[in-house]
Amino acid sequence: MRLNFGWAFLLALASTTLCPTQAIAQIVVSPGTAAIPGNPPKAPSFDVVSIRPRECKPGVFAHTMFTPDGFTSTNTPLYVVLIVAYELRDPTLLGIQPGGHLSRIPGAPEWTYSDCYDIQAKMADSDIAELNTFGREQRAARLQLMLQALLADRFNLTVHNETKDVPAFDLVVVSRGPKNMKKESDSEPPTLAWQGRTHLAAHALPFTDLANPILTGRMGSPVADKTGLIGKYDFTLDWSPETANGAGRESDNTPAPMPSGPSIFTALQEQLGLKLKPTKVPMESIVIDHIERPSEN
Repeated sequence: MRLNFGWAFLLALASTTLCPTQAIAQIVVSPGTAAIPGNPPKAPSFDVVSIRPRECKPGVFAHTMFTPDGFTSTNTPLYVVLIVAYELRDPTLLGIQPGGHLSRIPGAPEWTYSDCYDIQAKMADSDIAELNTFGREQRAARLQLMLQALLADRFNLTVHNETKDVPAFDLVVVSRGPKNMKKESDSEPPTLAWQGRTHLAAHALPFTDLANPILTGRMGSPVADKTGLIGKYDFTLDWSPETANGAGRESDNTPAPMPSGPSIFTALQEQLGLKLKPTKVPMESIVIDHIERPSEN
């Protein structure tokens, strides 16, 4: 079970920025439409829940995912679980932006970022059977509501909604039109080949996917496809990081590497005939009103 391609990609991209002491992580969440942020309405709860605090260990594999019979999270700070439960879409909450700055969920105390937990939650057989009759979106919404209910029960979590305008970009075609791209059949499966994090060879990729998640992940702001280019395309794109201290790079006193190529803005325009146009978009999120360290199992 995976979230839509865009958000799953962003979560994977943040795999080295989950916690200052974590080096490896995997986050897999459920597909489809997000549950509505806010205090969770009544929903079936997990039948058995185990929550164990643990020290965040460097180099230890971490993962957070819904499973066929529930939910599991290992060696993971609680803020990641909150992001999954409410499908918070601000990339900066995972440090996915030039410089890797990690924005905090409003109202979240320090311990939700510094303390790691192992969480195991299992559903009753009757709930599993019912869930298996749902479509993808309904199943995703139910699982997220169950996770929200777990957080409310065991962490005494209460939240409220907040909508604010955030910086964003529209991906548009320049006046001279697109270039250096080849249209592919709609039946062709898309593939991506990366060399490092700044060379992309795309095959049969829709520009909706270039905008989000790829450019959204690189820019740390929402990017919407406004190119009007329908279908799938082959193209390559080469650029240099916008900042020297990229996501996941530890701060030290070593000299930063000098950029060796164009910025993402210049690369898009010169190589593909596209550009990023600054704008603002409303984004719904949550504000934490109250949260406590978990109750005993």
